[in-house]
Amino acid sequence: MRRLRLFCGGGNYLIARKFVFISNIHSEYLVLAVFEMAQQLVVSIGEALYENRQTPEQIEEELVEAGMERDEAQQLISKIQEELEHAKENAKAEDITYGLLWLFGGLLVTGITYSMASGGGSYVVTWGAIVYGLFRTIKGLAS
Repeated sequence: MRRLRLFCGGGNYLIARKFVFISNIHSEYLVLAVFEMAQQLVVSIGEALYENRQTPEQIEEELVEAGMERDEAQQLISKIQEELEHAKENAKAEDITYGLLWLFGGLLVTGITYSMASGGGSYVVTWGAIVYGLFRTIKGLAS
């Protein structure tokens, strides 16, 4: 059985154990197919970890059973876990940032229209923006 390895970013990751070369396929398509397989592998591992369907140890065992070296499986899982944590931190920061923007934007519009109506006119309370901003800010702080 031949092993096909993908050299990428200093990592040496096993992609497939069996590979059939078809003479009429151009090498560019072959490379694209290998990268697509690698992408699918990383996405499926990331989804399993993110959704807590499998533990890192279970995924590692599956990769080893499929032919990947144990240290390579551990490196791959570790890198995916780092990326997931980074994505969670980015989502948290985004929730806080956009939540505060909606909150203060709503308060600003309410304050401006209130001050313009101080002589007896009507004003707008942008409660939707304020509540949404408050909700999203709290969500970001709580996660």
